[in-house]
Amino acid sequence: MAQAGSFYEQAIALDPQFALGHALYADYLFGRTTIAMSAMRDVVDRIRASAHRALELDPSLVEAHGALGYLAATYDYDWAEASRRFTLAMASDSPSPLARMGFGWAYLLGSGQARRAVEQIELAVQADPLHLTYRAVLAAALGGCRRYAEALELLEQSRPLDPDFVWTNAYIADMLVASGKFDEALPVAERAFVAAPWYAPSVGVYAGLLARRGDVDRGRAVRGQLHGERYGDPVGLALFHLCCGEIDQAVDWFAKAIEQRYSMVGAYLHSAIAEPIRASARWPGLAALMNLPPSSVT
Repeated sequence: MAQAGSFYEQAIALDPQFALGHALYADYLFGRTTIAMSAMRDVVDRIRASAHRALELDPSLVEAHGALGYLAATYDYDWAEASRRFTLAMASDSPSPLARMGFGWAYLLGSGQARRAVEQIELAVQADPLHLTYRAVLAAALGGCRRYAEALELLEQSRPLDPDFVWTNAYIADMLVASGKFDEALPVAERAFVAAPWYAPSVGVYAGLLARRGDVDRGRAVRGQLHGERYGDPVGLALFHLCCGEIDQAVDWFAKAIEQRYSMVGAYLHSAIAEPIRASARWPGLAALMNLPPSSVT
């Protein structure tokens, strides 16, 4: 990621009129927030500025509208603006796989429209079938539709491409937790944790499964890596409590993640592992924090 940022900056310096460079730099900055390399509030102004500069140079640029759609859906919780931006991004005769993935993941899944999300992300995977992130995000959307077997099959097909890719293993573990297969989930969660011990959601799921399976001391030690105030930590702690069956504590931490504007929170709340929260009496309150109606699960 650090190398990518340097090369985007070099490209923009070499040709400041190159619209796609500005748009993809905005996408890069947003991508940092998904793995907590940057807090959203620290980069949101730079993302907006880069995307708007791209649109000044090319008003029809799909990737720039997509970047602004990401912000509308994950930072502003302005779903009308997110819809408008992604509609513009989809207006091309052949929308890019990146734009389709963003439309499906940030807007459709983030607002609870999991079935429509599957349709869009499937098209992204068809266009770029070896892209592991697209495949993992499609699995998350399938899980949001309770299509666990299909999601697991897709993720297992992804493993040979990169056995240690964190999102492949993380979403396998999430799907197994959602299916109540905690013994099967534990070794996969451990693999995700070992590959990316800095990724808070994987830390939380692994710690929660350790505690649930009786290794309380080890679970407590792993959970101790999540301090709560750092960007992204609240989602890890929410997933820890979900794995332990502690719904109220999970809801409290998800509320903190929403306050942080953690860019993955909407997608996580509409994924398989969070189904107990969506079925709880506290769901309407969480949905309201994101400007969503209580019935935002379709």
